[in-house]
Amino acid sequence: MNKGKLKSCPRCGARFECGADEVWLCQCAAVPLSEAERNFVAQRYCDCLCANCLRELKAEFLSTRTALPKDV
Repeated sequence: MNKGKLKSCPRCGARFECGADEVWLCQCAAVPLSEAERNFVAQRYCDCLCANCLRELKAEFLSTRTALPKDV
């Protein structure tokens, strides 16, 4: 198995192994994101994040979506 690149999460500082060259092996593959969720993350960060932060940002995105007023 190929080792990924060791990175620090720009959001929390946690060290993690990034497998961007083989994304199906990367820790972030465990966090499925919709296109809207990916855009939400990309507007805030320009580098890879740890899986935990991706989960938290996904939850934040979903909570902001449900907090918006609904059209009648």
